[in-house]
Amino acid sequence: MIAMTATDWGSSSLRIMGVDASGAVTGTRAAEVALDQAQREGFAKVFRRVAGDWVDAPAIICGMAGSRGAWFEAPYTICPLALPPDAGLAHAFEMWPGKRGLMIGGAMCRLADGSPEIMRGEETQLAGLVSRGVRDGVVCLPGTHSKWAQLRDGTLDQFRTMMTGDVFKALSQHTVLARALERPGAAGDAFDAGVRQGLDGQDLLARLFSYRARGIVDGVRGSELAAELSGHLIGHEIYHMRQHFACETLMIVGAKELAMRYEQAAGLAGISARLFDGGDMAVAGMLAMARRAGMIGAGDA
Repeated sequence: MIAMTATDWGSSSLRIMGVDASGAVTGTRAAEVALDQAQREGFAKVFRRVAGDWVDAPAIICGMAGSRGAWFEAPYTICPLALPPDAGLAHAFEMWPGKRGLMIGGAMCRLADGSPEIMRGEETQLAGLVSRGVRDGVVCLPGTHSKWAQLRDGTLDQFRTMMTGDVFKALSQHTVLARALERPGAAGDAFDAGVRQGLDGQDLLARLFSYRARGIVDGVRGSELAAELSGHLIGHEIYHMRQHFACETLMIVGAKELAMRYEQAAGLAGISARLFDGGDMAVAGMLAMARRAGMIGAGDA
């Protein structure tokens, strides 16, 4: 018997976890549903379809379902933001007539030059990290839009974004490089070579066309070129982010395979790493906020 559902709703999929009264996840139901598809079908209809017989349980949701133009726009909270946040970050909304739920809002900060930074979904993973006892340090949350965040005494102080995953996808699918690249191979020598290029701070734009030229002139395999490009972009990210977030140990929160690539790249930069599963941290963050909102007992989980 579940006591609540905790939903991590991304830009291309959603994952609904059934949580019992002790705070333990007893099952997961997931679906690949892009946001534009959910908008056409209706977010409530998609949720009810995926949740099945869990549909009547109290619900808390994080991620892109709370973004502008999605199911319910949950506002951003300005940093510094104490984590896990109080119930004010989880906003009550009507999921459908007669059914109330909680949507977790995002976080916002301003850089030294005044430009804004935003995150949505990662704040929940960071809350989960803090709820597990990690209160200080630099955290990297790799993905489509990688976030680097500074935690100080359990507070999200500041963060920055690098569009590393998005740029890799765009370059490998929608530019002239697509003709030279294949699915990336294992994170071996080619990946390491790319990381070292990125860590050297070389002009990225001046180097990109070489991936096509080397495929044609030198006959380098497309899988190796793709692995090297992946490493190059990740190394480029670390080179720039370490100028803003000095650390000897980097906490990496994300999907296993990608987190391990970042761990490998960080090692080449002389930075040790601690890996945390992004899904686990999202659930932990939602549970922490559910407890503060009174959705599940304060002594549970």
